This record gives sequence, C-alpha cells and structure tokens, in this order.
Amino acid sequence: MYFAYVDETGDVGFDNSPSPIFGLATILVPPEHWLSVLDDAVNLRRLIRQQFGIGPRIELKGSSLLHGRGPFSGMPIKSRLNLYRMVLRRQASWGDRFGVRVFGVVIDKPSLRHAREEDLREKAWVFTLQRLATEGRKNGHLTLLFPDEGYGDFIRRLVRRARRHERVPSAFNPGERLVRDATTILEDPNARQSQDSLFIQLADLDAYAMFRLGYPHPRMGPEMWALLGPALHPDVNKINRGPTGLVVWPRPA
Repeated sequence: MYFAYVDETGDVGFDNSPSPIFGLATILVPPEHWLSVLDDAVNLRRLIRQQFGIGPRIELKGSSLLHGRGPFSGMPIKSRLNLYRMVLRRQASWGDRFGVRVFGVVIDKPSLRHAREEDLREKAWVFTLQRLATEGRKNGHLTLLFPDEGYGDFIRRLVRRARRHERVPSAFNPGERLVRDATTILEDPNARQSQDSLFIQLADLDAYAMFRLGYPHPRMGPEMWALLGPALHPDVNKINRGPTGLVVWPRPA
C-alpha cells in the first residue's frame, strides 16, 4: 500500500501565462514506514532550523527558495539552494531506506500547438491516476490519495470516474483502448493544507525541481530532479523513456 501526496507546479493557462508547463509531483510513502519517514522529515526540519534559521512552521516552497521570496528574502542564494538540495537528498535516502518513490507528470504547453482546448489540470491528473493504478495492478499496492487542497471536488470526480470507467490507449496497438479501472485507489482523496503537511511541502519542492528539469534557471537546472536519485520511480515512463520518474505530455519526438 502507498500513501500518495500530490502537489502541482505551474498553471493551466495559455495566454499571458507565467509558466510554460503544468505539472504534478507525487510522493509515495509505504504506510508501514510512514511514521519513520515522518520522524526523519521532522528531524530534517530541526536540522534546517539549526543550519539556516528557518523554523519548522515556515512553509517550504520551491519557487520561493529559488527567488528569495517571503520568509527566505533575507537568505543568500547559496544558502537557499543548499537548503533545497538538502531536502531532495534526504528524500533520495528514503528510497533505499523506506521504499519511498517519487514521480512527476509534466504537461508542456509550448508543445501542444493545436491542443489548446485540453483541460491541462485534468490531463495531468488522469496521467497521475493511471500511473497509480498501474502500480496497483502490477505490484498489488493499494493507494490512499492526499492532494494539496484547492480542487477537492474536481479531483474527487476524476478518481471516482477512473475507478469505474478508465480506458487508456494501448502502447503497442494504435487505436486500441484498454480497460484499466483504477480499483486500487481507495476512498475519496483526502486534501491537505500545505502549511500543515510536511509531505505536501516536499511534493512542492519536487514539483518545482521537475519544472526546472525542462526549463532551467541560471541557478537551478536538471541536477535538482536528479538529486532524488534512488527515490525516483523508474517504472512510470518505462515505455516512453525520458528522465527517470517523469511522464511528459505531449510525448517528446
């Protein structure tokens, strides 16, 4: 079984949009190791307070760390990036120690061209739910979903539909659609407020690192996503290839 914590990055707009992507990052935590992972995350926040003066009640956000906004405005860029790397490396260690897995779904808006009518949030969530369902079918893992708050009714509708009426295109037979009901995703999603959930904050940092994988900043590029190393889920894009743990749509040529 997995607890799946999901947060988004970017936005779903096209015209005058500040972001070229919309994406979701998911952290999968085995429930038998949940308390150990939580305890280690709490210890990490204590270490962050000791080394950087950022208390445990201050919400960690990827964009704010890079650009020095809000509570991070007084920190040198070197310290902000060191903090960011520390968090990603700690998550990487959970891959080996606790079986934690991280994966992302990216909708690349400049590549859509004639598909501007697509609901990008729905598309990203459908791909995410499909990967969770595939994990359940192949490995017998049930999933409880914990998204960041804000789109509760929307996500609930998608999960209920996926549980009973999910059809996915075949990777090997063009035009064929396969029955892939997401029956291993249990119950309705349980939304979490990011300021009260360490795991949602970690998913935010993962999501922003995912964004910078495809659209680097002079001070932050693909190396951040790679720091997640052993925690990156290798199976989510096994057929389509690309960076480990990352699903990109439209599929790169």
